[in-house]
Amino acid sequence: MLLGIPFVLSAIFSIFYYTIHALRTKNRKLLILISFPIIFWLAFARGAARNYFYVPIVPVLIILVAMSIEDIAVFIAQKTKRYISWVFISMSLILLLLFPLIRIVDESIRMNEHDNYAELHAGFAAKEWIFKNITPRSRILLYGYYVNLPRLIDYDPNQQAQYGEYFMYSRWKNEYLKQQFIETHQRYVREGNPVYDLENIRSRQRGREHLIYDYCVKNKIDFLLSNFNLSRFQNLGAGLLQQFSHQDYSFGSEVYIYEIRGHER
Repeated sequence: MLLGIPFVLSAIFSIFYYTIHALRTKNRKLLILISFPIIFWLAFARGAARNYFYVPIVPVLIILVAMSIEDIAVFIAQKTKRYISWVFISMSLILLLLFPLIRIVDESIRMNEHDNYAELHAGFAAKEWIFKNITPRSRILLYGYYVNLPRLIDYDPNQQAQYGEYFMYSRWKNEYLKQQFIETHQRYVREGNPVYDLENIRSRQRGREHLIYDYCVKNKIDFLLSNFNLSRFQNLGAGLLQQFSHQDYSFGSEVYIYEIRGHER
C-alpha cells in the first residue's frame, strides 16, 4: 500500500462525503466523477487484481481528497481564525505525503544495498530455497493465486498449462503458441531443471482453511506453499519450514512453506 493508510482512509471518506453531497444537491457532474473509482473498484473487487490495476483511479481519488481538504479548511476558517485552516491544510498534506515518501526512500536504500533485485523479492527468494531444499517431483499444493507464488514448474505440460499466464486472453486457441509452449516445457525438463507435481487451490477458502491439512494428507501432498499465514492451525504450524515475509523482503507477496507430516512418502 504505497500511498499509505492516511490516503486510503481520506479517499474512502471523500467518496462517501461527496456521494451524499452530490445526491443532496443533484450535482450530476460530481456523481459522474465519483462513479468512476466506485465502478472501477467493483470491477476488480472479487476478481484477480494486482495493485497496479488500480492506478487509473488514483488521480480521481487525489482530486476528491484535495476537494475534501479544501471544504474542511473553508469550514474551519468560517468557524475559527483563518490561520488555523492553513495549519490544517499543511498538516493534512504532510500526513498524506509522509508515508509514501518514507516508503520510497526506505525501498531505495534497501535496493542500493543489494546488487540483485531478486534478493529483496519474497517469491524469488522462496523459489531459490525450494530448489535447494525440496526434492524434485515432490507433490506440492499451491494455495493462493499462482502468479503471486514462486514460479514452480509441473513435470506434466498439460498440468503446467493451467498455471501462470501462458494461455490468458484466449492464447490457447493459437496452435503455434501451444506448440511453442510444449517445446519450451520439454526443453526445460531435458535440461534437468527442477520440476514438481503441482496442485493449485486458487481461491481463498475462508472458513474452511482448517480443512486444508486433512486435504493434503488425503491426497498425499508433501509440501504446502501459500501467500497466507496458516500457522494458527496446529498441524500446519508444526510443519512450518520457512517464511518469506514483508519484514525481510520489500517486494512480492509473502510466502509460507509448510511440510505435511501426516502421511508416509
